[in-house]
Amino acid sequence: MKICLVQYKAIKADIDENIKLHIDFINQAIETNSNIIIFPELSITGYHPSIAKQLATNENDVRFKVFQTLANMHKITICIGAPIKTYNKPNIGLMIFSPNQKPYAYLKTRLAPSEINMFDSGENKTITLRGYKNIALAICYECEVVPNNETVT
Repeated sequence: MKICLVQYKAIKADIDENIKLHIDFINQAIETNSNIIIFPELSITGYHPSIAKQLATNENDVRFKVFQTLANMHKITICIGAPIKTYNKPNIGLMIFSPNQKPYAYLKTRLAPSEINMFDSGENKTITLRGYKNIALAICYECEVVPNNETVT
């Protein structure tokens, strides 16, 4: 299994341009026969908590159909960071597009102190990536290393 992790600086508030950048990285991952590609926290909007509420979306946004199409065509799982729309404050989410499956989102459950005023925490507990029994999802700050070197979420 090949996992591709992407770290890049998103363009602030420009979802359409960030989609294009995501597609470029996805195509590179496809060329290397990656099975999974994972983008950073809030990668589709940039990490700008003050504007997250107005940019909040979800995995069913028509602009993201291209990710499901690429996942289906190339048998790759694509995980994209985005503020997820809720009734109150948005959640920090990871939208997941897996081959021939309905898109879904993992919602960050443990917020950093600086995020509490701008975001709500998700209610999901540990979630495994569909089709991969041993890959659990977490978003920055959800994992911490404890003294005996075990990782907890």
